[in-house]
Formats: sequence, C-alpha cells, structure tokens
Amino acid sequence: MPVLLELEPVLGLKTYKVPLENELTYLPQVQGQIQGILFDAYSSKTSQALWQEAYLTNLINYYSSSNCLFTTYASTSSLKRALKSCGFTLENRAGFEGKKESTWATKNL
Repeated sequence: MPVLLELEPVLGLKTYKVPLENELTYLPQVQGQIQGILFDAYSSKTSQALWQEAYLTNLINYYSSSNCLFTTYASTSSLKRALKSCGFTLENRAGFEGKKESTWATKNL
C-alpha cells in the first residue's frame, strides 16, 4: 500500500502528496477531507487509466471535502463530466504554457 506523504504546510494548511496508480489509492485517514486537489497525473496519452471518467469520479468523490478546489493543467471532457457529477462548478481558465484551457473547479466555495 502506498504511503501518504505529509509535506511542509502551505499557507498554514496541511499538504499531502498522494501517489497515483492505475488503481485508485485509498487512504482512509484523509477520506473526504481534502479541500484542494492539484491533479498532476502525467499525460492522458501515457497514463490513460488516470484520465478515465470512472477513475476520476471515484478519486474526486473519495478525497474531496464538502468545500473543495480542484485544478489541473488538463481540460478533457471526461474530467469535466466527472467534476460536474461530483458537485463541482467549472470555471473557464486559460491554459498553461501554450495549452488552450486548464481546469479550475470549485465545490461549495
């Protein structure tokens, strides 16, 4: 089982790094407690399983708290559908380093 890495606090908040695998990593000690998710899961071309709608929906539902920010450099249809199904509101944001769009979504914020 992967180890949850506690990082140095950022802006006074607890910060964790959760290793991603093709199968969802379940870490019960932070289930439903994550208020900010920066999803940096490699390319959908090289890590297809991490960008499947079912995987994303399970990950977001499992980790996100009732008030949560989710952001990533990617902007895929499956990601947007997963976020909406988990109660997030999407904002249009410009992409990073030449990308057309990025994803910024909030839940109850």
